[in-house]
Amino acid sequence: MGYRQTVTPDRLQGRMNATMRSINRSMIVIGALVGGLVGDQIGYGSTLWIGALGFWPWQPRSDFRASEVLAPTMLT
Repeated sequence: MGYRQTVTPDRLQGRMNATMRSINRSMIVIGALVGGLVGDQIGYGSTLWIGALGFWPWQPRSDFRASEVLAPTMLT
């Protein structure tokens, strides 16, 4: 959350946090439902492996490590 707060202008902090919280909460509900259904169909161990492997391709492509923090004067 620190990175988002750094790059978001002060006047938009509340909206950004509310939006991210809403997205996060809805994905938790959807992910729990899908994970439970898949776990019942193919087994819980296989479901966990599928979930772990689903994150693996995105790891090297993450732009977070290469991102730059802008000076506060550049954000206005």
